[in-house]
Amino acid sequence: MEISAIERKGRARRKKKTPRERRVSGAKRVWQEVCEAELAKLEWSSPEHALNQYALPCLLTAREEAGMHRR
Repeated sequence: MEISAIERKGRARRKKKTPRERRVSGAKRVWQEVCEAELAKLEWSSPEHALNQYALPCLLTAREEAGMHRR
């Protein structure tokens, strides 16, 4: 059973992120922004078409560039 922050005495401590975790979370954010931008460009076309033609390859390459595929 999890102890609530109020019940715990003193300051609640959060786990410090490792350099790798910091890198990955930064990469995730960048990767998400890239893909949202690409999807915004494609809103005029049908969603299925947009996903198949461009967004999915974009997502995959952006993920690879961000190093997200090495998990």
